[in-house]
Amino acid sequence: MLGGGCGGEWREMRDPAQQGYRAAQFREGRLERCVFVGPGPDLPPRDWLIGLFAKPELALRERLRALAGSPARAGDDAGELVCSCFNVGRNAICRAVRTLGLRTPEAIGEHLNAGTNCGSCIPELRALIVAEAAEG
Repeated sequence: MLGGGCGGEWREMRDPAQQGYRAAQFREGRLERCVFVGPGPDLPPRDWLIGLFAKPELALRERLRALAGSPARAGDDAGELVCSCFNVGRNAICRAVRTLGLRTPEAIGEHLNAGTNCGSCIPELRALIVAEAAEG
Protein backbone atom coordinates (compact mmCIF):
# COMPACT_ATOMS: atom_id res chain seq x y z
CA MET A 1 0.00 0.00 0.00
CA LEU A 2 1.17 3.50 -0.76
CA GLY A 3 1.79 5.71 2.20
CA GLY A 4 4.83 7.35 3.63
CA GLY A 5 4.81 11.00 4.53
CA CYS A 6 2.13 11.96 2.00
CA GLY A 7 -0.71 11.92 4.53
CA GLY A 8 -4.31 11.57 3.51
CA GLU A 9 -6.16 8.36 2.79
CA TRP A 10 -4.84 6.12 0.02
CA ARG A 11 -7.07 3.61 -1.79
CA GLU A 12 -5.75 1.04 -4.24
CA MET A 13 -7.12 -1.27 -6.89
CA ARG A 14 -5.19 -4.09 -8.53
CA ASP A 15 -6.38 -5.92 -11.62
CA PRO A 16 -3.98 -8.81 -12.33
CA ALA A 17 -6.02 -10.00 -15.33
CA GLN A 18 -5.59 -6.61 -17.05
CA GLN A 19 -2.14 -6.04 -15.52
CA GLY A 20 -3.43 -2.82 -14.02
CA TYR A 21 -2.88 -0.90 -10.83
CA ARG A 22 -4.64 2.26 -9.69
CA ALA A 23 -4.31 4.31 -6.55
CA ALA A 24 -5.89 7.53 -5.36
CA GLN A 25 -5.20 9.71 -2.36
CA PHE A 26 -8.01 11.64 -0.69
CA ARG A 27 -7.59 14.30 1.97
CA GLU A 28 -10.70 15.58 3.73
CA GLY A 29 -12.83 14.19 0.90
CA ARG A 30 -10.82 15.87 -1.85
CA LEU A 31 -8.80 14.07 -4.54
CA GLU A 32 -5.13 14.92 -3.97
CA ARG A 33 -3.23 12.43 -6.15
CA CYS A 34 -3.84 9.47 -8.42
CA VAL A 35 -1.74 6.86 -10.18
CA PHE A 36 -2.74 4.71 -13.16
CA VAL A 37 -0.40 1.94 -14.30
CA GLY A 38 -1.10 -0.58 -17.04
CA PRO A 39 0.30 -2.21 -20.16
CA GLY A 40 -1.46 0.12 -22.61
CA PRO A 41 -2.04 3.84 -23.10
CA ASP A 42 -5.55 3.76 -21.58
CA LEU A 43 -6.03 6.70 -19.25
CA PRO A 44 -9.15 8.33 -17.81
CA PRO A 45 -10.69 11.24 -19.75
CA ARG A 46 -8.43 14.16 -18.90
CA ASP A 47 -11.13 16.81 -18.49
CA TRP A 48 -13.21 14.53 -16.27
CA LEU A 49 -10.20 13.86 -14.05
CA ILE A 50 -9.33 17.57 -13.87
CA GLY A 51 -12.94 18.20 -12.80
CA LEU A 52 -12.55 15.73 -9.94
CA PHE A 53 -9.40 17.50 -8.73
CA ALA A 54 -11.28 20.82 -8.84
CA LYS A 55 -14.09 19.66 -6.54
CA PRO A 56 -13.74 20.60 -2.86
CA GLU A 57 -15.18 17.21 -1.85
CA LEU A 58 -16.08 14.02 -3.70
CA ALA A 59 -19.11 11.90 -2.92
CA LEU A 60 -18.42 8.22 -2.29
CA ARG A 61 -19.58 7.32 -5.82
CA GLU A 62 -17.14 9.86 -7.31
CA ARG A 63 -14.30 8.49 -5.16
CA LEU A 64 -14.98 4.99 -6.45
CA ARG A 65 -15.11 6.22 -10.05
CA ALA A 66 -11.81 8.08 -9.56
CA LEU A 67 -10.22 4.86 -8.37
CA ALA A 68 -11.79 2.94 -11.27
CA GLY A 69 -10.39 5.58 -13.61
CA SER A 70 -13.58 6.24 -15.55
CA PRO A 71 -16.79 8.23 -15.34
CA ALA A 72 -19.80 6.14 -14.31
CA ARG A 73 -21.36 6.81 -17.71
CA ALA A 74 -20.07 8.48 -20.82
CA GLY A 75 -22.37 11.37 -19.86
CA ASP A 76 -20.34 12.03 -16.72
CA ASP A 77 -17.42 13.27 -18.82
CA ALA A 78 -17.95 17.05 -19.09
CA GLY A 79 -15.54 17.17 -22.02
CA GLU A 80 -13.01 19.77 -23.07
CA LEU A 81 -13.28 22.96 -21.02
CA VAL A 82 -15.27 25.72 -22.74
CA CYS A 83 -16.17 28.04 -19.85
CA SER A 84 -13.21 28.39 -17.53
CA CYS A 85 -15.06 30.75 -15.19
CA PHE A 86 -17.49 27.99 -14.15
CA ASN A 87 -15.56 24.87 -15.25
CA VAL A 88 -18.16 23.83 -17.86
CA GLY A 89 -17.11 21.40 -20.57
CA ARG A 90 -18.14 20.89 -24.19
CA ASN A 91 -19.96 17.57 -23.55
CA ALA A 92 -22.02 19.07 -20.74
CA ILE A 93 -23.01 22.01 -22.94
CA CYS A 94 -23.89 19.83 -25.95
CA ARG A 95 -25.90 17.50 -23.72
CA ALA A 96 -27.86 20.43 -22.28
CA VAL A 97 -28.47 21.94 -25.73
CA ARG A 98 -29.68 18.59 -27.03
CA THR A 99 -31.81 17.43 -24.09
CA LEU A 100 -33.20 20.77 -22.93
CA GLY A 101 -33.55 22.37 -26.36
CA LEU A 102 -31.41 25.39 -25.44
CA ARG A 103 -31.02 27.76 -28.40
CA THR A 104 -29.18 30.79 -27.02
CA PRO A 105 -26.05 31.42 -24.95
CA GLU A 106 -28.33 33.08 -22.38
CA ALA A 107 -30.36 29.86 -22.03
CA ILE A 108 -27.14 27.89 -21.56
CA GLY A 109 -26.10 30.42 -18.94
CA GLU A 110 -29.36 29.96 -17.05
CA HIS A 111 -28.83 26.19 -16.83
CA LEU A 112 -25.04 25.81 -16.59
CA ASN A 113 -23.75 29.34 -15.77
CA ALA A 114 -21.46 29.13 -18.83
CA GLY A 115 -21.04 32.51 -20.48
CA THR A 116 -22.43 34.50 -17.58
CA ASN A 117 -19.21 35.89 -16.15
CA CYS A 118 -16.48 37.17 -18.51
CA GLY A 119 -18.34 36.17 -21.69
CA SER A 120 -15.26 35.05 -23.61
CA CYS A 121 -16.84 31.64 -24.29
CA ILE A 122 -20.05 33.04 -25.83
CA PRO A 123 -18.80 32.66 -29.45
CA GLU A 124 -18.02 29.00 -28.75
CA LEU A 125 -21.42 28.53 -27.09
CA ARG A 126 -23.06 29.90 -30.25
CA ALA A 127 -20.99 27.54 -32.41
CA LEU A 128 -21.99 24.55 -30.26
CA ILE A 129 -25.67 25.49 -30.54
CA VAL A 130 -25.36 25.62 -34.34
CA ALA A 131 -23.46 22.32 -34.46
CA GLU A 132 -26.04 20.55 -32.29
CA ALA A 133 -28.90 21.96 -34.42
CA ALA A 134 -27.19 20.64 -37.57
CA GLU A 135 -26.86 17.16 -36.05
CA GLY A 136 -30.42 17.04 -34.72
